[in-house]
Amino acid sequence: MGIKIGYVVELLTPAITAETGTIGKEIDVEVKRDKNGTPYFSAKHIKGVFRAKVLEFKNALSGDGKEFTEKYFGSGGNNPSKIRFSDLKLKIEKNIGDEGYQRRLENKIGNRYGVKINRKTRVAEENSLFNYEFVKPKNIYAGSFELSNDFFEKSEEDIKFLLSSFLHIDKIGGLKSRGLGKVLVQFVSIENDKRNNFKEENDRFKIVEKILKEVKSKNNYKNQGIKKLNELEKYNYTLNFVEPAVLQGKINKNEVELRKSLQGSSIRGAIIQYGLDNGFESEIEKLLKIKISEVRKFVRKDKNEIKEEFKLASGFKTKYPIEADKYKKIDKAVSVMKEYKVNEEDENGIKLERDSLALLNATGTELIIKIDEKTRTTEESLLFSTEYTDLTNVANKEEVFFKGNVEIPKGLFEIGKKYELKIGKYKTKGFGKVEIEFKKFTDENDKNIGERIKELNDEIKKDFKEFDKRNDKEKVYFGDELLKEEKQKLITFDFLSDMILPFNEVSNVGKQILELFDENFGEKLTLNNRRTFVNVEKLRGYNIINNSRKMDEIVITQGSVISYCVDNENLEGILGYLEKIEENGIGLRRNEGFGRVRICSGREFKMNGEGNE
Repeated sequence: MGIKIGYVVELLTPAITAETGTIGKEIDVEVKRDKNGTPYFSAKHIKGVFRAKVLEFKNALSGDGKEFTEKYFGSGGNNPSKIRFSDLKLKIEKNIGDEGYQRRLENKIGNRYGVKINRKTRVAEENSLFNYEFVKPKNIYAGSFELSNDFFEKSEEDIKFLLSSFLHIDKIGGLKSRGLGKVLVQFVSIENDKRNNFKEENDRFKIVEKILKEVKSKNNYKNQGIKKLNELEKYNYTLNFVEPAVLQGKINKNEVELRKSLQGSSIRGAIIQYGLDNGFESEIEKLLKIKISEVRKFVRKDKNEIKEEFKLASGFKTKYPIEADKYKKIDKAVSVMKEYKVNEEDENGIKLERDSLALLNATGTELIIKIDEKTRTTEESLLFSTEYTDLTNVANKEEVFFKGNVEIPKGLFEIGKKYELKIGKYKTKGFGKVEIEFKKFTDENDKNIGERIKELNDEIKKDFKEFDKRNDKEKVYFGDELLKEEKQKLITFDFLSDMILPFNEVSNVGKQILELFDENFGEKLTLNNRRTFVNVEKLRGYNIINNSRKMDEIVITQGSVISYCVDNENLEGILGYLEKIEENGIGLRRNEGFGRVRICSGREFKMNGEGNE
């Protein structure tokens, strides 16, 4: 429930948004662009410039600049920043994807050459030609920052000092010693409300008083009475990324890898945080009961049909492309083939290797360097590298969004209205903003479990016949005899999310999981090791209520496949239990979205390698 303040930055001189070049290009320093090609200043850069300006003024006035900046801009440990920044992006007259957008964009970019002159000889030094891009003057950048609820209880003088300091920012970007980056900053809106538009205000600092009144009025939200929530209700949700996101995966010293998928616990945590920020602190027990059951990724390319994107550990592909530069793929929960053969006469086939399970791919790396305040140089061993993904939609090209269902207290959100949440790390530095919309719950599964089991086993039956034609040496693998004779059916547990194991030690996961089920149910299932593909990792987590890190836990990762065989005469009797497993999940922390399973999900990879790319 913070206040969002919009502002614009007018370039008085050319400005450069980056200080890095690209190997193999003639330009030494390029303008920093987002995935759509739009020049921007990162939120982290704007936050650093603002912080430096506040530190400079506060030290000059009272000498307590460090304490003051840590109070509002955060520091290490459990002291997060009270101000959240968005990226500062160049304003273009046309929308992304419109005809003429790129032409208008390129007209705003210029470049300069420089050369180093030897002072003694007065001639150019060898290999000293320097070329850089810049954004031309008189262009406008637009951005915003958000004051958290903590501001509403702070000193009025502090808030006025911060807002005035922001308006005193006069330089941004790189190469400032060469005369680049001089700017004029002006506030333009509060909460994106047209009634609070300040474009016509001549005195920039009078706007501070108007913003201050808005902040003071927000201070009354806690005096509006205790807000109440009703009982949990089930809803469908649709989630879109508005900003790039840092979703932390494996950590290797100072390097942080991106997670391979979006966890339900991240969305659940963001929803709980939204409730706490909007006056529902007294209803914390109801907020903690929120349950999220699935997170499914959907992709629409070039305005074509929407397609769910889901990958299984049983998916394999040829080691190199076969035809038309495309890989051939199979699902080894269905197929018994060890190699892919282009022709039946070939004695040796092409090796198959595991396909990637990543639903999220790193699109960039965020570098963080700690600077020593005295020497103004990088502190030793304090360079951090963090991968991030950019799933913001590109106009007319690709749309990525996530869908699922969640149980939330009635009254927390309005149906059909879009809300902003923040997920992942570096949320105050322009990362992690998402847009979510809730609708009344409807079951979107088009096939029941019995139909899916039949479909999977029909594919297995076809594969056995295909295998017999191609292989004269070995007709069936050990453990598949009854399956081949059609006396048993194969059932796959396909994990839609990570599953937290309730065991202290892990030996044979497939058999250990049977111990979690009803005895009569577990006895009817036999683990099929050859068609089981499991990945195990360590899970890190953070408790937003207590502001502390959770204990690391062992998980079966999303996409893992555990396969069981059941006798034909027992199949009908376990369908009801399988439905409960799909509904409730398996393992620990299921209300956070962990342990979600789909029985015999549809396979894209066909047994003959004709699957989708």
